[in-house]
Amino acid sequence: MEQEIITVKVTNINNDEQFNIHINGKAKQNEVEFVLVRSMYMLLTHYAKTNHILFGKALHEYGEQ
Repeated sequence: MEQEIITVKVTNINNDEQFNIHINGKAKQNEVEFVLVRSMYMLLTHYAKTNHILFGKALHEYGEQ
């Protein structure tokens, strides 16, 4: 089964990226949390692999910003 939980649109206005995030009103809180946490995990994993660093270091670097 496929369900749209969140939709994200990125707009570049005057070299400033703006994000519009729409959360499906029918989605349950735990579904939204799962999607957001899983997305962050995938992004950090990709960042770590791309930069040839351990996941913990990527997480630490992300937390500093």
